Amino acid sequence: MPWFGASLLLNALLALSCVPGTGTETFLGGDTWKTATVQITILIRHQGGILPHFLDLLRRLTFPKDQIGLWIRCDEEYGEPSCNILDTWLAEYEKQYLWVDADTASDYTDDPWEAHVVWPPERAERVSKMKAEAMKHARQAKMSHVFFIDSDVLLLDKDVLQKLLNSKKVIIAPFISSHNLESNIESKGKSHVVGSPEFQYYLKIFKGDGTDQGAQQVYRINSCFLIDLREPRTKLLKFLNEDPTPLCRSNVREHEDGLKLSAHEAGIKFYVLRNVDIHGVMPQKKSSRTSGHENENLQWARLTAARYMSPIYNLSIFENDIDFADSVPLPFVDKVFVIHLRRRKDRLLRINYCLKELGIDYELVKAVDGQTLTKNDFKKYNIKLPPNGYISVHNLEKRVKNISLGNVGLILTSMQIWKKMVEENIQTALILEDDAHLMPNFRSRLKRILRDADQRVKNWDFIYLFQWVFDFLVYHETKVLGTSEIVNAPYSHGTTGYLLKLAGAKKLLNAELLQNIVPLDEYLAVIAGNHFDESLVSSFEFNSPQLKALATTPDLVEPTLFYGHTNHYSDTEIPESDWVPANWFPPQEPAPPKTPEISKKSKDKKNSMEHRFNNPAKINRYITVTNFKEGNHTRFMLRRPSIEKQLAQGLNRKTQPNGLECGDIRAFREIRVCYKQMD
Repeated sequence: MPWFGASLLLNALLALSCVPGTGTETFLGGDTWKTATVQITILIRHQGGILPHFLDLLRRLTFPKDQIGLWIRCDEEYGEPSCNILDTWLAEYEKQYLWVDADTASDYTDDPWEAHVVWPPERAERVSKMKAEAMKHARQAKMSHVFFIDSDVLLLDKDVLQKLLNSKKVIIAPFISSHNLESNIESKGKSHVVGSPEFQYYLKIFKGDGTDQGAQQVYRINSCFLIDLREPRTKLLKFLNEDPTPLCRSNVREHEDGLKLSAHEAGIKFYVLRNVDIHGVMPQKKSSRTSGHENENLQWARLTAARYMSPIYNLSIFENDIDFADSVPLPFVDKVFVIHLRRRKDRLLRINYCLKELGIDYELVKAVDGQTLTKNDFKKYNIKLPPNGYISVHNLEKRVKNISLGNVGLILTSMQIWKKMVEENIQTALILEDDAHLMPNFRSRLKRILRDADQRVKNWDFIYLFQWVFDFLVYHETKVLGTSEIVNAPYSHGTTGYLLKLAGAKKLLNAELLQNIVPLDEYLAVIAGNHFDESLVSSFEFNSPQLKALATTPDLVEPTLFYGHTNHYSDTEIPESDWVPANWFPPQEPAPPKTPEISKKSKDKKNSMEHRFNNPAKINRYITVTNFKEGNHTRFMLRRPSIEKQLAQGLNRKTQPNGLECGDIRAFREIRVCYKQMD
């Protein structure tokens, strides 16, 4: 073959090496995880803000430690505690592992802090060489697998190594989620272009669909992945991109690019294991351009991991190395109350850590445990049911004439807080349940919301920081003029977190809830004038003006876990078998309803959800939503493709083209308004 022909062939092969999906995948059999040995490779630099949390979770992995070797390199920096933290941890746990090869005396200190985020070529080359050295060491140590993990990845799945090993893939990553649709994977092609097939494929993996998707092929992996060294082709893997071909050049970190190119040349595909739950979280990296952004992203990762882990971090050995935020009063808030059920110690540890992380002092309120209430307690408080009960959103065809013991306990506890506000003249209080998860930028958003509410809404009483909004009613929700984060509250559920003014506390007490006891969610909707059950509303004789209720959008807090999540448990949403015995209430004659049981617009068949979908004249007015899980987050999506198409055509150009990228239920309420404007 002429030399120029060989050159053309070489260039074609180089180009082909940049195309994903070439080659074949080998499904290895042989030993199970019980006989596998794994070298965990960890490179550390400037991770003092998250390294204690990383090491604590690493220690919790259930994979036998006598089958794990640790290969760790830490770049020393003057005044930065990462290497000291590692030394402290090794002194405590090193002997539990098969072997440890750790170097905490590196002299690499010749790049500025910013290089931690935007790497210079020297840093990228150094990392590539260290990863190549780690791979070589694993082979020499006769390890069957090598597990690469960045020191800012917080593993939440204790069994993740066993799951990866059982997949029998040559290279596979656990699914590690981050903020704003970032993760440790990339799909093929134009995965960054919203609406493209590649993006939809990535979105399916990122959000999950409530099922175990198994191993999914992806274009690139980073931050955390497992390599099976028993596969001969892994000897061809490289971490340093030595290919000068322009076609193969990339702006990503060199060690990721080098692994991708060499794997494709060797015919090895990348996979991600997508189980029902995510395997871990990591800070967002694309936005970490300043130390301020970096700190915010690290805090997001620490708090998000705390949301799903059990038990909470054990950081006692790092006491001298961790600096929590100084306690600073929340702006415009006089008192923070946290409602805690004494037998739920896990929740107290979690909320205490989260508020300490945010520098928020609080007063713990010991909740009344509904399970300890007796008939005498009901007689003491003179607790009565409303004459005609109430309609539950979970069953519109049946009136409920009872209440759970857990709900009664929550009501009595809440009333204690309201009375305390009146007695101590507390002007504004933040009230949280112990399972509240505070969303990113909580402090700054809370300050902005309270400032806007005071300026824009005269005499507001109550602000929901979280809401469950139900789609069977038609709402005419409006945002408060001059704000982007406050709306007039519709009928909803959610007492996970709320703001309450002194005047609002008085109104809540004056309405005498115990004389017509219903779940707190229903009561708040009644006194705010938002309840659809007019018969229930007529049971209350209001001696004060109705509650002026607002809500934040998007939510400022969420429940730690939603219904359907692993380990979710509610002390109020319990089976009817745990409801109050009927003979605990005084006998009473049902009062004839003064008005229809449910307002006409909600009960009328012409407005039923089924009719809306079967009536072409209504199709552009109403949408329905169905919930599914995004990692461990509950999200909502449109059910009908035809509505998706109308949505894409009808919304303004600023809306994302696929019409599905809405963060929570309230985003769909805004979409509903847009539909009405399409008429």
